[in-house]
Amino acid sequence: MAVVQKYGKSYKSPSAIALALAVFAEGQMRTIVTGSIAVANGDSANSEIFFGKIPSNAILLPISTLYHGALTGVTDFDIGLKRDGVLIDIDCYADGLNLSSAGTKGGTAALATGSIGRRAWEVAGLANDPGGDFDLVGTFKTDASAAGVLEAIFYYSKK
Repeated sequence: MAVVQKYGKSYKSPSAIALALAVFAEGQMRTIVTGSIAVANGDSANSEIFFGKIPSNAILLPISTLYHGALTGVTDFDIGLKRDGVLIDIDCYADGLNLSSAGTKGGTAALATGSIGRRAWEVAGLANDPGGDFDLVGTFKTDASAAGVLEAIFYYSKK
C-alpha cells in the first residue's frame, strides 16, 4: 500500500491551476424554513407543496429535514425541482417518502453516495447550469386520507 494525498472539491490541489469553486470552498449556508403547512383530508395525488426557491448552483445539504404529523394515506411523497412552473425532476432529492406515521425524513433522502455536494442543476441531471432559481417542490403521489401538518427546514450552500 502506498501513502497518498487526495483532495476534495473544497481544497485546491497543488497540481491544479484553477482555485476550488467558491460554492465548495467558501459557500455560505442559507436556509428555507417553511413553517407549518396544512395538509387536508382529500388532498389528492399530484398535489404540490412549494417549499421555497434555491439557486441553480446551490448545494442542498443532507441535514435538510422534513417534519410531519401522521398524514394517513400519504405513503409516497417526493421532493424535486421545478423552474418557472416546468418540472425539472420530480424526485431528485427524495423519492417515495412515507408520511403516514408522524416523524421526520431526510430532505435529500434520494441522493446516492457520490451525489452529496452536487449542485442543484447537476442533481437534476442537466448538462450545464441554466442560472437563476429552481423551485423546491414536494409532490403527493398518493391521496391524503387524514388532515395533518408538515414543515421543513432545508439547508443549502451557495456563494
